[in-house]
Amino acid sequence: MIRRVAIVGASGNLSKPITAALIRANFDVTIITREDSTTPHPPGVHIIRTSYDLQHLTHAFANQDAVVCAVGLAGVVMQNTFIDAAEAAGVQRSIIDDFGWEPDMPNLPELDARFAERRAGYAYAQAKAATNPGFTWTGIASGSPIDRVLRLFPVMGFDVADRKAITYDDESEPFTGTTRAGIGAAAEGVLQRPEQTANRFVKVLSIKICQNELLAAFEQAVDGDWVVQGSSADAMIAAGREKLADGDR
Repeated sequence: MIRRVAIVGASGNLSKPITAALIRANFDVTIITREDSTTPHPPGVHIIRTSYDLQHLTHAFANQDAVVCAVGLAGVVMQNTFIDAAEAAGVQRSIIDDFGWEPDMPNLPELDARFAERRAGYAYAQAKAATNPGFTWTGIASGSPIDRVLRLFPVMGFDVADRKAITYDDESEPFTGTTRAGIGAAAEGVLQRPEQTANRFVKVLSIKICQNELLAAFEQAVDGDWVVQGSSADAMIAAGREKLADGDR
């Protein structure tokens, strides 16, 4: 049974809902954060401030049943260190820092380096689990957090403030998305079902919808007429590559 859970990077966009979900589910949560972090955390939660190196992380992970690594993209390069520290501390389960698309999903060439880092991280976890039956891992394939994406990136289709929408290619083709709360619930579910979720990626979603259905929902929720423009994914990719070539990152 997993009860004691350490969360690394508990101040990020995904780690906050994960922390909240685990607290609600009555896990004994410890937040692991850098020594110089000033981010406020939920009251009553144990906090360990430490350096992110093997020795200090191993000490911080002591007596934990599981570690959830949610430090974001910048922390993917430290994946092996987090895994080594979890194994050295005797942690049963490591939820690796890979809340995104499933590992074998096709991607753009510009993202090859990022995907290679991710694949190296879960391959390292696989190798550790293969030689140490006391250590297991899980990756959560949630896709982009759809509530955050829709709020931050109107170019992806829906500008609620100005009531404008861009639809791409086949508007009736379904796609999936996971809310941040859904990602928190997924982490909770993984830790409540350790045997079923050991040494694998689990795919999760909050909704399955198409652009036409999403537009209809926005039109019903937001008063006023919407201006709808048709486009294509190829056109968006070409425009993005042009901006990248001009130094716009």
